[in-house]
Amino acid sequence: MIAHSLPLTRRRGLSVLEVTTGTVFLLVGVTSLGASQPRLVSNLVITDVAIFAVIVTWLIHVLQDTSRSQREAGRLVVPLTLIFGGSLIAATHVGIRGFVIDDLTRDVGVFCSFLAVLDILRRSRPEVLRWVLGAAMVAVTLLTVSLLLDNTLRGRASFPNPNIPAHLLSCAVLLFAVMPRSRRVRVVMVAVALVGLYRTGSFGATLQLLVAGGYLLITWVCGHTRTRERLRVAFFGTLIVITLATIFGVNSYINRPAAKQESGLSAARLDRSGSTRFKVWEDAFTNFADHPLGTGPGSSRGLSLLELATETHNEPLSYLSERGAIAFAGLMLLWVTVWRFTRQGGLARALFCGYLVASCFRETMHYRHWWIFLPIAMVFDERRAALEPAPASHGPVAELVPVER
Repeated sequence: MIAHSLPLTRRRGLSVLEVTTGTVFLLVGVTSLGASQPRLVSNLVITDVAIFAVIVTWLIHVLQDTSRSQREAGRLVVPLTLIFGGSLIAATHVGIRGFVIDDLTRDVGVFCSFLAVLDILRRSRPEVLRWVLGAAMVAVTLLTVSLLLDNTLRGRASFPNPNIPAHLLSCAVLLFAVMPRSRRVRVVMVAVALVGLYRTGSFGATLQLLVAGGYLLITWVCGHTRTRERLRVAFFGTLIVITLATIFGVNSYINRPAAKQESGLSAARLDRSGSTRFKVWEDAFTNFADHPLGTGPGSSRGLSLLELATETHNEPLSYLSERGAIAFAGLMLLWVTVWRFTRQGGLARALFCGYLVASCFRETMHYRHWWIFLPIAMVFDERRAALEPAPASHGPVAELVPVER
Protein backbone atom coordinates (compact mmCIF):
# COMPACT_ATOMS: atom_id res chain seq x y z
CA MET A 1 0.00 0.00 0.00
CA ILE A 2 2.84 2.38 0.84
CA ALA A 3 4.47 1.92 -2.52
CA HIS A 4 1.20 2.65 -4.27
CA SER A 5 0.10 5.67 -2.26
CA LEU A 6 3.52 7.15 -1.59
CA PRO A 7 5.88 6.80 -4.52
CA LEU A 8 9.28 8.30 -3.88
CA THR A 9 9.70 9.10 -7.56
CA ARG A 10 7.44 10.97 -9.95
CA ARG A 11 4.99 9.18 -12.19
CA ARG A 12 5.68 9.01 -15.87
CA GLY A 13 3.86 11.79 -17.70
CA LEU A 14 3.69 14.13 -14.72
CA SER A 15 4.52 17.66 -15.79
CA VAL A 16 7.49 19.27 -14.07
CA LEU A 17 5.58 22.55 -14.27
CA GLU A 18 2.66 21.03 -12.35
CA VAL A 19 4.91 19.79 -9.57
CA THR A 20 6.77 23.11 -9.39
CA THR A 21 3.57 25.15 -9.43
CA GLY A 22 1.92 23.02 -6.76
CA THR A 23 4.98 23.11 -4.53
CA VAL A 24 5.37 26.89 -4.81
CA PHE A 25 1.72 27.53 -4.00
CA LEU A 26 1.88 25.12 -1.08
CA LEU A 27 4.91 26.91 0.34
CA VAL A 28 3.20 30.27 -0.06
CA GLY A 29 0.06 28.93 1.61
CA VAL A 30 1.90 27.49 4.60
CA THR A 31 4.13 30.55 4.97
CA SER A 32 1.06 32.78 5.16
CA LEU A 33 -0.63 30.62 7.79
CA GLY A 34 0.05 33.25 10.40
CA ALA A 35 -1.66 36.01 8.45
CA SER A 36 -5.40 36.70 8.39
CA GLN A 37 -4.84 40.12 6.84
CA PRO A 38 -5.29 41.86 4.54
CA ARG A 39 -8.89 40.94 3.85
CA LEU A 40 -9.93 40.98 0.22
CA VAL A 41 -13.68 40.30 0.27
CA SER A 42 -15.69 39.28 3.36
CA ASN A 43 -13.61 36.54 5.05
CA LEU A 44 -11.36 36.03 2.01
CA VAL A 45 -7.67 36.76 2.69
CA ILE A 46 -4.38 36.33 0.85
CA THR A 47 -3.90 32.87 2.35
CA ASP A 48 -7.16 31.71 0.76
CA VAL A 49 -5.95 32.80 -2.67
CA ALA A 50 -2.77 30.74 -2.30
CA ILE A 51 -4.70 27.71 -1.05
CA PHE A 52 -7.21 28.09 -3.90
CA ALA A 53 -4.30 27.86 -6.34
CA VAL A 54 -3.25 24.60 -4.67
CA ILE A 55 -6.81 23.29 -5.05
CA VAL A 56 -6.82 24.19 -8.76
CA THR A 57 -3.59 22.24 -9.23
CA TRP A 58 -5.17 19.25 -7.48
CA LEU A 59 -8.30 19.50 -9.64
CA ILE A 60 -6.10 19.27 -12.74
CA HIS A 61 -4.74 15.98 -11.42
CA VAL A 62 -8.26 14.78 -10.64
CA LEU A 63 -9.35 15.46 -14.22
CA GLN A 64 -6.27 13.62 -15.47
CA ASP A 65 -7.04 10.75 -13.07
CA THR A 66 -3.59 11.08 -11.51
CA SER A 67 -4.56 12.37 -8.07
CA ARG A 68 -2.68 10.78 -5.16
CA SER A 69 -5.51 11.43 -2.70
CA GLN A 70 -8.21 9.43 -4.49
CA ARG A 71 -8.48 6.86 -1.71
CA GLU A 72 -9.18 9.52 0.91
CA ALA A 73 -11.60 11.34 -1.40
CA GLY A 74 -13.59 8.14 -1.93
CA ARG A 75 -13.88 7.45 1.79
CA LEU A 76 -15.04 10.99 2.50
CA VAL A 77 -18.03 10.73 0.14
CA VAL A 78 -20.49 9.26 2.66
CA PRO A 79 -19.72 11.51 5.68
CA LEU A 80 -19.61 14.63 3.52
CA THR A 81 -22.89 13.66 1.85
CA LEU A 82 -24.51 13.46 5.28
CA ILE A 83 -22.93 16.74 6.38
CA PHE A 84 -23.89 18.72 3.29
CA GLY A 85 -27.27 17.00 2.96
CA GLY A 86 -28.18 17.67 6.57
CA SER A 87 -26.91 21.24 6.28
CA LEU A 88 -29.08 21.93 3.24
CA ILE A 89 -32.12 20.50 5.01
CA ALA A 90 -31.36 22.70 8.02
CA ALA A 91 -30.98 25.70 5.72
CA THR A 92 -34.65 25.41 4.72
CA HIS A 93 -35.46 26.82 8.17
CA VAL A 94 -34.00 30.23 7.29
CA GLY A 95 -33.68 30.07 3.51
CA ILE A 96 -30.65 31.08 1.45
CA ARG A 97 -28.91 33.60 3.68
CA GLY A 98 -25.41 35.03 3.55
CA PHE A 99 -24.22 33.23 6.68
CA VAL A 100 -25.49 29.90 5.30
CA ILE A 101 -23.60 30.33 2.02
CA ASP A 102 -20.49 31.47 3.91
CA ASP A 103 -20.40 28.36 6.13
CA LEU A 104 -21.04 25.93 3.27
CA THR A 105 -18.39 27.62 1.12
CA ARG A 106 -15.85 27.27 3.91
CA ASP A 107 -16.84 23.61 4.24
CA VAL A 108 -15.96 23.01 0.59
CA GLY A 109 -12.74 24.97 0.98
CA VAL A 110 -11.32 23.07 3.95
CA PHE A 111 -12.06 19.60 2.60
CA CYS A 112 -10.66 20.44 -0.82
CA SER A 113 -7.59 21.95 0.88
CA PHE A 114 -6.96 18.71 2.75
CA LEU A 115 -7.15 16.57 -0.40
CA ALA A 116 -5.14 19.06 -2.46
CA VAL A 117 -2.24 19.39 0.00
CA LEU A 118 -2.17 15.62 0.51
CA ASP A 119 -2.01 15.07 -3.26
CA ILE A 120 0.80 17.58 -3.79
CA LEU A 121 2.95 16.34 -0.92
CA ARG A 122 2.62 12.71 -1.98
CA ARG A 123 3.78 13.44 -5.50
CA SER A 124 6.67 15.63 -4.38
CA ARG A 125 10.22 14.60 -3.56
CA PRO A 126 11.01 13.91 0.13
CA GLU A 127 13.06 17.12 0.29
CA VAL A 128 9.93 19.16 -0.39
CA LEU A 129 8.56 18.19 3.01
CA ARG A 130 11.56 19.85 4.62
CA TRP A 131 10.94 22.99 2.57
CA VAL A 132 7.32 23.05 3.74
CA LEU A 133 8.43 22.65 7.35
CA GLY A 134 10.87 25.51 6.84
CA ALA A 135 8.03 27.68 5.57
CA ALA A 136 5.96 26.72 8.62
CA MET A 137 8.88 27.69 10.87
CA VAL A 138 8.96 31.15 9.30
CA ALA A 139 5.18 31.53 9.66
CA VAL A 140 5.15 30.49 13.33
CA THR A 141 8.08 32.76 14.19
CA LEU A 142 6.36 35.75 12.61
CA LEU A 143 3.12 34.84 14.38
CA THR A 144 4.81 34.60 17.78
CA VAL A 145 6.51 37.97 17.29
CA SER A 146 3.15 39.49 16.36
CA LEU A 147 1.56 38.02 19.50
CA LEU A 148 4.32 39.42 21.71
CA LEU A 149 3.80 42.87 20.19
CA ASP A 150 0.06 42.66 20.93
CA ASN A 151 -0.71 44.70 24.06
CA THR A 152 -4.11 43.13 24.77
CA LEU A 153 -4.72 40.74 27.69
CA ARG A 154 -4.59 37.76 25.32
CA GLY A 155 -2.57 38.14 22.14
CA ARG A 156 -4.45 37.49 18.93
CA ALA A 157 -2.21 39.21 16.33
CA SER A 158 -4.34 39.77 13.22
CA PHE A 159 -6.82 36.98 13.95
CA PRO A 160 -10.45 37.55 14.99
CA ASN A 161 -9.83 35.96 18.41
CA PRO A 162 -6.86 34.47 20.35
CA ASN A 163 -8.07 30.86 20.12
CA ILE A 164 -7.31 30.58 16.41
CA PRO A 165 -3.55 31.29 16.66
CA ALA A 166 -3.51 29.22 19.87
CA HIS A 167 -4.87 26.19 18.01
CA LEU A 168 -2.34 26.75 15.21
CA LEU A 169 0.59 26.99 17.63
CA SER A 170 -0.53 23.90 19.54
CA CYS A 171 -0.39 21.91 16.30
CA ALA A 172 2.95 23.50 15.40
CA VAL A 173 4.58 22.42 18.67
CA LEU A 174 3.90 18.76 17.84
CA LEU A 175 4.99 19.22 14.24
CA PHE A 176 8.27 20.90 15.21
CA ALA A 177 9.02 18.38 17.96
CA VAL A 178 9.37 15.51 15.48
CA MET A 179 10.31 17.24 12.24
CA PRO A 180 13.41 16.11 10.28
CA ARG A 181 15.74 18.80 11.54
CA SER A 182 18.60 18.89 14.01
CA ARG A 183 17.76 18.64 17.69
CA ARG A 184 18.84 22.22 18.29
CA VAL A 185 16.48 23.55 15.63
CA ARG A 186 13.61 21.46 17.01
CA VAL A 187 14.16 22.75 20.55
CA VAL A 188 14.30 26.37 19.41
CA MET A 189 11.16 26.14 17.28
CA VAL A 190 9.19 24.30 19.98
CA ALA A 191 10.19 27.03 22.43
CA VAL A 192 9.12 29.77 20.00
CA ALA A 193 5.73 28.13 19.47
CA LEU A 194 5.23 27.61 23.21
CA VAL A 195 5.94 31.29 23.91
CA GLY A 196 3.31 32.27 21.37
CA LEU A 197 0.86 29.73 22.80
CA TYR A 198 1.32 31.11 26.30
CA ARG A 199 0.71 34.64 25.02
CA THR A 200 -2.70 33.63 23.63
CA GLY A 201 -3.84 32.46 27.07
CA SER A 202 -5.94 29.64 25.61
CA PHE A 203 -6.94 26.88 28.05
CA GLY A 204 -8.43 24.76 25.27
CA ALA A 205 -5.30 24.88 23.10
CA THR A 206 -3.13 24.04 26.11
CA LEU A 207 -5.27 20.99 26.86
CA GLN A 208 -5.16 20.11 23.17
CA LEU A 209 -1.36 20.10 23.26
CA LEU A 210 -1.22 18.04 26.46
CA VAL A 211 -3.52 15.36 25.01
CA ALA A 212 -1.69 15.18 21.67
CA GLY A 213 1.72 15.17 23.33
CA GLY A 214 0.50 12.59 25.83
CA TYR A 215 -0.57 10.33 22.99
CA LEU A 216 2.91 10.47 21.42
CA LEU A 217 4.57 9.90 24.79
CA ILE A 218 2.38 6.92 25.66
CA THR A 219 2.91 5.24 22.28
CA TRP A 220 6.65 5.80 22.57
CA VAL A 221 6.75 4.33 26.08
CA CYS A 222 4.65 1.34 25.03
CA GLY A 223 7.02 0.74 22.13
CA HIS A 224 10.05 0.68 24.41
CA THR A 225 8.78 -1.30 27.41
CA ARG A 226 7.26 -4.65 28.22
CA THR A 227 3.73 -5.18 29.46
CA ARG A 228 4.49 -5.10 33.20
CA GLU A 229 6.74 -2.07 32.77
CA ARG A 230 4.08 -0.34 30.69
CA LEU A 231 1.53 -0.76 33.46
CA ARG A 232 3.97 0.57 36.03
CA VAL A 233 4.88 3.58 33.88
CA ALA A 234 1.21 4.28 33.12
CA PHE A 235 0.26 4.09 36.81
CA PHE A 236 3.01 6.37 38.07
CA GLY A 237 2.64 8.70 35.09
CA THR A 238 -1.07 9.11 35.76
CA LEU A 239 -0.41 9.64 39.45
CA ILE A 240 2.15 12.35 38.72
CA VAL A 241 -0.16 14.14 36.27
CA ILE A 242 -3.08 14.09 38.74
CA THR A 243 -0.84 15.34 41.54
CA LEU A 244 0.60 18.19 39.50
CA ALA A 245 -2.83 19.16 38.19
CA THR A 246 -4.23 19.21 41.73
CA ILE A 247 -1.35 21.31 43.08
CA PHE A 248 -1.61 23.74 40.17
CA GLY A 249 -5.37 24.02 40.49
CA VAL A 250 -5.40 24.58 44.25
CA ASN A 251 -2.56 27.10 44.05
CA SER A 252 -4.28 29.00 41.24
CA TYR A 253 -7.57 29.28 43.08
CA ILE A 254 -6.01 30.24 46.41
CA ASN A 255 -3.84 32.94 44.87
CA ARG A 256 -6.05 34.03 42.00
CA PRO A 257 -5.83 37.79 41.37
CA ALA A 258 -8.59 40.29 41.15
CA ALA A 259 -10.33 40.64 37.81
CA LYS A 260 -8.47 43.82 36.89
CA GLN A 261 -5.12 42.10 37.54
CA GLU A 262 -5.78 38.77 35.88
CA SER A 263 -3.58 37.29 33.18
CA GLY A 264 -4.66 35.32 30.14
CA LEU A 265 -4.32 32.00 31.99
CA SER A 266 -5.65 33.11 35.37
CA ALA A 267 -8.16 31.15 37.44
CA ALA A 268 -10.53 34.13 37.37
CA ARG A 269 -10.75 34.02 33.60
CA LEU A 270 -11.17 30.23 33.70
CA ASP A 271 -14.17 30.70 36.01
CA ARG A 272 -15.76 33.24 33.69
CA SER A 273 -15.00 31.27 30.53
CA GLY A 274 -16.34 28.04 31.99
CA SER A 275 -19.60 29.53 33.26
CA THR A 276 -20.21 31.25 29.93
CA ARG A 277 -19.69 28.05 27.97
CA PHE A 278 -22.09 26.08 30.16
CA LYS A 279 -24.81 28.64 29.51
CA VAL A 280 -24.10 28.67 25.77
CA TRP A 281 -24.17 24.85 25.61
CA GLU A 282 -27.51 24.85 27.41
CA ASP A 283 -28.91 27.25 24.81
CA ALA A 284 -27.59 25.03 22.01
CA PHE A 285 -29.31 21.95 23.48
CA THR A 286 -32.54 23.93 23.75
CA ASN A 287 -32.30 25.02 20.10
CA PHE A 288 -31.72 21.42 19.02
CA ALA A 289 -34.72 20.21 21.02
CA ASP A 290 -36.89 22.84 19.32
CA HIS A 291 -35.44 22.21 15.83
CA PRO A 292 -34.06 18.64 15.47
CA LEU A 293 -33.28 19.21 11.78
CA GLY A 294 -31.28 22.34 12.54
CA THR A 295 -31.70 26.08 12.13
CA GLY A 296 -29.16 26.49 9.33
CA PRO A 297 -25.35 26.61 9.12
CA GLY A 298 -24.00 29.71 10.83
CA SER A 299 -27.40 30.59 12.28
CA SER A 300 -26.15 30.93 15.87
CA ARG A 301 -24.16 33.97 14.82
CA GLY A 302 -26.39 35.10 11.96
CA LEU A 303 -29.64 35.00 13.96
CA SER A 304 -28.11 35.69 17.43
CA LEU A 305 -29.59 32.48 18.84
CA LEU A 306 -27.19 32.31 21.80
CA GLU A 307 -27.56 34.71 24.67
CA LEU A 308 -23.92 35.11 25.72
CA ALA A 309 -21.89 34.30 22.59
CA THR A 310 -21.87 34.36 18.81
CA GLU A 311 -20.84 30.71 18.48
CA THR A 312 -21.49 27.50 20.40
CA HIS A 313 -17.85 26.93 21.43
CA ASN A 314 -18.37 23.23 20.79
CA GLU A 315 -18.23 21.59 17.35
CA PRO A 316 -20.60 18.64 17.99
CA LEU A 317 -23.17 20.87 19.70
CA SER A 318 -22.87 23.40 16.91
CA TYR A 319 -23.68 20.69 14.36
CA LEU A 320 -26.62 19.48 16.41
CA SER A 321 -28.18 22.90 16.89
CA GLU A 322 -27.36 24.49 13.52
CA ARG A 323 -27.21 21.58 11.06
CA GLY A 324 -29.38 18.99 12.75
CA ALA A 325 -29.14 15.30 13.56
CA ILE A 326 -28.29 14.20 9.99
CA ALA A 327 -25.24 16.46 9.70
CA PHE A 328 -24.21 15.51 13.24
CA ALA A 329 -24.16 11.85 12.20
CA GLY A 330 -22.01 12.89 9.24
CA LEU A 331 -19.60 14.67 11.58
CA MET A 332 -19.23 11.57 13.75
CA LEU A 333 -18.61 9.43 10.66
CA LEU A 334 -16.11 12.03 9.40
CA TRP A 335 -14.14 11.73 12.64
CA VAL A 336 -14.05 7.95 12.35
CA THR A 337 -12.93 8.22 8.72
CA VAL A 338 -10.14 10.71 9.42
CA TRP A 339 -9.01 8.60 12.38
CA ARG A 340 -8.59 5.67 9.99
CA PHE A 341 -6.55 7.86 7.63
CA THR A 342 -3.91 8.26 10.34
CA ARG A 343 -1.36 5.71 11.54
CA GLN A 344 -1.21 4.28 15.03
CA GLY A 345 1.45 6.04 17.07
CA GLY A 346 2.01 8.60 14.33
CA LEU A 347 2.13 12.37 14.36
CA ALA A 348 -1.10 12.69 12.36
CA ARG A 349 -3.06 10.66 14.90
CA ALA A 350 -1.60 12.71 17.75
CA LEU A 351 -2.73 15.90 16.00
CA PHE A 352 -6.15 14.38 15.49
CA CYS A 353 -6.45 13.48 19.19
CA GLY A 354 -5.65 17.09 20.03
CA TYR A 355 -8.16 18.29 17.45
CA LEU A 356 -10.93 16.21 19.02
CA VAL A 357 -10.25 17.81 22.40
CA ALA A 358 -10.11 21.32 20.94
CA SER A 359 -13.42 20.78 19.10
CA CYS A 360 -15.15 20.38 22.48
CA PHE A 361 -14.28 24.00 23.35
CA ARG A 362 -14.21 25.72 19.95
CA GLU A 363 -15.70 25.35 16.49
CA THR A 364 -12.50 24.28 14.73
CA MET A 365 -13.78 22.72 11.50
CA HIS A 366 -13.00 25.81 9.43
CA TYR A 367 -9.47 26.38 10.75
CA ARG A 368 -7.46 26.35 7.50
CA HIS A 369 -4.18 25.57 9.27
CA TRP A 370 -5.59 22.30 10.64
CA TRP A 371 -6.39 20.96 7.17
CA ILE A 372 -2.84 21.83 6.03
CA PHE A 373 -0.98 20.48 9.05
CA LEU A 374 -2.93 17.18 8.98
CA PRO A 375 -1.82 16.10 5.47
CA ILE A 376 1.74 17.23 6.26
CA ALA A 377 1.70 14.93 9.29
CA MET A 378 0.13 12.08 7.28
CA VAL A 379 2.83 12.23 4.62
CA PHE A 380 5.47 12.53 7.34
CA ASP A 381 4.20 9.26 8.88
CA GLU A 382 3.93 7.53 5.50
CA ARG A 383 7.45 8.40 4.43
CA ARG A 384 8.87 7.48 7.80
CA ALA A 385 7.26 4.05 7.45
CA ALA A 386 8.50 3.72 3.85
CA LEU A 387 12.08 4.71 4.63
CA GLU A 388 12.32 3.00 8.01
CA PRO A 389 10.05 -0.09 7.92
CA ALA A 390 11.03 -1.00 11.47
CA PRO A 391 8.67 -2.18 14.24
CA ALA A 392 6.58 0.37 16.08
CA SER A 393 9.01 0.11 19.00
CA HIS A 394 11.06 2.86 17.42
CA GLY A 395 8.42 5.30 18.59
CA PRO A 396 6.89 8.36 16.94
CA VAL A 397 10.05 10.41 16.60
CA ALA A 398 12.14 9.56 13.55
CA GLU A 399 14.21 11.32 10.95
CA LEU A 400 13.05 11.34 7.35
CA VAL A 401 16.30 12.41 5.79
CA PRO A 402 19.85 12.81 7.10
CA VAL A 403 20.47 16.07 8.91
CA GLU A 404 23.58 18.00 9.72
CA ARG A 405 24.27 18.14 13.43
